Amino acid sequence: MWLVAADLLRRVADEQQVPIIEEEIVEVLSDRQMKCDPLHQNPAGHAKFSLKIFDALMSIGYAA
Repeated sequence: MWLVAADLLRRVADEQQVPIIEEEIVEVLSDRQMKCDPLHQNPAGHAKFSLKIFDALMSIGYAA
């Protein structure tokens, strides 16, 4: 499932010319404790994901 979603996310990111931060996506989506079903994050997953994305965006200059 993740491979199909990853391909779609990469295509959208390329088309929209925005960075994709795959390591953080994989880390959260591969942790069962961070999901409420096989695809969607639970509140803890959303919190962890948002912090990781913010840190990654700061490191590449998209956030301050």
